[in-house]
Amino acid sequence: MDKEVFLSSFKDYSRYVYNYIYFRTGNNKEVAEDLTQETYVRAWKYRNSYNSQKSGLKVWLISIARNTCTDYYKKKRESVEFDENTVSGEIDTSTENKLEMEFLLKKLNFREKEIMRLRYKFDFKISEIGTILNENPNNLKVEIHRIIQKLKQIFNKN
Repeated sequence: MDKEVFLSSFKDYSRYVYNYIYFRTGNNKEVAEDLTQETYVRAWKYRNSYNSQKSGLKVWLISIARNTCTDYYKKKRESVEFDENTVSGEIDTSTENKLEMEFLLKKLNFREKEIMRLRYKFDFKISEIGTILNENPNNLKVEIHRIIQKLKQIFNKN
């Protein structure tokens, strides 16, 4: 990847990368900025390993961002859950629906939240999520269906 393509990717995808990291860090702006910078440093360092046949550039960058966050928390020996308020933000703007979504998302585990956020917040295709999480897309499709069913059951109970 040459310098021009890299700079173009920064302009095109830096907002996605930052938002993804921001959610992963529990809405910590300073840490998100630092980890976004680290993501792009790693992307530049490993730019020759990018394979456009394997995944799109955005998917590759989000995969690096995910690994950067994982490494950060391994070093810190702490884990942060997503803030459900921000995860549900673009699904519905009404306060009542936000509160319902917030309640529902609290019932999901970290992995389920991440999958749903990648799918519905960041609009990744299931195949792209499979690449990011290094998982079979068919298994993810089933898992997404099960998560949705779980949310429906929780919603109907309340």
